[in-house]
Amino acid sequence: MLVGTIGINNLLLTIIGLIVMGTGVFRFCALYSVLGINTSCRAEKKDEEKKEGE
Repeated sequence: MLVGTIGINNLLLTIIGLIVMGTGVFRFCALYSVLGINTSCRAEKKDEEKKEGE
């Protein structure tokens, strides 16, 4: 019984780890989009507004 539980825990931790690593590598968190969180700097927002105005 204990061996089966350890295997499931390892699989779960591996999946969570891959998600965290992928988020870091691609610099994109899908959960932020769902929750409406924006962590970009104000300077970046101003640059985007200037580009849209041109």
